[in-house]
Amino acid sequence: MPSKQIREILDQVRGMHRKMSVCFHSMHEQTDDACLKLLTDYMADHESRIDQCIASYESDAAKGVLDTWLQFGDEDEISKRIAHATFDHSMTPEELVSKALDIQRDLVKLYRELSEATSVPELEDLFSNLITLEENKGRHYTRALSEMMTG
Repeated sequence: MPSKQIREILDQVRGMHRKMSVCFHSMHEQTDDACLKLLTDYMADHESRIDQCIASYESDAAKGVLDTWLQFGDEDEISKRIAHATFDHSMTPEELVSKALDIQRDLVKLYRELSEATSVPELEDLFSNLITLEENKGRHYTRALSEMMTG
């Protein structure tokens, strides 16, 4: 079972959100499809905001909390799936949102596992908040796609 410090886990998650934001922004720049432009702009902004939320937590958290080590099971598999996720301008809006939702579900699974692996109240709260952020993001992406498709 892997062991990692909270700081390292959060840095990896922030990196993933930054990667997604950059990918969505790039897609926005490369497409002529007005609907896809709106969707990718929205998604890039949303990923950037989640990155900023986590960065804010990292700057406000007690050093000892960020230095906490956790041992958990599926992180490597989830990290591999996230790292290998690719987005490109040839994707349809449905494919784009579907892939983003796959990553969102992987992150929720990871956060639940991390929450169960700790007895530190601050970390339980952190992972609960991250689960809420990701679940809300999933609803927002689904709603944005639905609104885009219905005009």
